[in-house]
Amino acid sequence: MAEKKTVLITGFLQALAEPLPIARSARLHCFWTSRTPSSIETMSGVEGLPLDVRLDESVNGCVDTVVKRTGR
Repeated sequence: MAEKKTVLITGFLQALAEPLPIARSARLHCFWTSRTPSSIETMSGVEGLPLDVRLDESVNGCVDTVVKRTGR
């Protein structure tokens, strides 16, 4: 079986994550992000993460979380 790919969807594209069949694929780790932590929820097969691209510590934290969960 092929190694899982990782996808990180930022900003307004979050609305597209759930309807995409590929987001639920067994071959894909899919994450979406939001600057507003209260709006983050995990959809079917797509995990929400906090991210404010204007803040280095937020970017680093988001990337660290993705790496911890996916191994890359």
